[in-house]
Amino acid sequence: MSENVFKEKLNRISEYFKTEEVEKAVKELVKEKSNERFKEFWNEFFWEKFKKHSLIRKAIDWGGQARDIEKLNSFKKIQEEINELRKRGIEKIGEKDIEEILKLLENLKNEVLDSIVKRYGNVEQGLRHPHAPGSAAKNEIRNLYYPKESYTKDTLYKLASRLCDSITLGDDIGVYTDDEDLMELLRELVKETFNESFRIDLGKVNIDREETNYPYITFLKFILYLKKTELTITEESKKILLQKILAKLKQSPVYLFFMPGREKERWATIILPRLDLFMEHWIENNESRERLDNLNDSISTFIQQARKKKEKKIENYIDLLRNNYEILCYNLIAYGIPEYYAMRNILDIMIEISYIYDIKFYAKAITLLA
Repeated sequence: MSENVFKEKLNRISEYFKTEEVEKAVKELVKEKSNERFKEFWNEFFWEKFKKHSLIRKAIDWGGQARDIEKLNSFKKIQEEINELRKRGIEKIGEKDIEEILKLLENLKNEVLDSIVKRYGNVEQGLRHPHAPGSAAKNEIRNLYYPKESYTKDTLYKLASRLCDSITLGDDIGVYTDDEDLMELLRELVKETFNESFRIDLGKVNIDREETNYPYITFLKFILYLKKTELTITEESKKILLQKILAKLKQSPVYLFFMPGREKERWATIILPRLDLFMEHWIENNESRERLDNLNDSISTFIQQARKKKEKKIENYIDLLRNNYEILCYNLIAYGIPEYYAMRNILDIMIEISYIYDIKFYAKAITLLA
């Protein structure tokens, strides 16, 4: 049962083949007459079909998948069709030829999905990135995963389905909860507000692309965006949707799938068992939320001003600043209280940069968080 569910979720994520793109691809391959390029092309073609969900596209081992695809019957039949068309020439490629290859591609896609499902239901392999990002990385303890643990096939498929169901903040962070009502609300938000299936555009929620290297900063700013939008939006249906999401977040455990770039050693599955303290103290409380918002703005503005100096050493300072801000955000989200050592470090770093490079900043925004 879970096996079929996982396959259906993968199918929902992957895009359909379009006649015009298949025709263009076929003509390109007929013209090139390279079997090696033929293999590379279809691997790239399938990889691109999963672009709707960046985390799934990253998590699947496409290198291993590429080796498997060459063995599939539909792949061999497509190769035979292309070889036949090469003999006839580009000018003799007709509509029926494209329809036939399109049909074979759909069959191949089904076989590829079966291959992916089989690969990630292998109990002997245990946990891997599609089940819990970071679980196959060198730093296993980060996710409380122990090499001797064993999982049933059903459990592996259920774990992998979570990543498929997650919504993404940009291309590097996934948000998931076992509360299906909350996930439905988040999907509605993504569809109605961002016109996407899974992805939230960072630019539209006031999150800098670089900040997705810091999952707690990103998640905190996302929740701030939800609350601020809920308070200011005039459209009643969207206001109600946001109110429901915020209320559910307060009572639901949340998973963050952290998958920056291709740095797999940094990938991690972060569990946030409760958000009620953070929501009550820093989101629902108007005064505290305003102070937190001011801190966000102050740090972002300060970084922008610092970068205008175009000094290489400033990037090191910015990294230190954001590392300490990440610690502060973690404490706020996990425990509902500031981490005073991190706050002190933030203030010290900003004072030092300000002194060396003559940059003004609003120190009160940091001290008011205490």
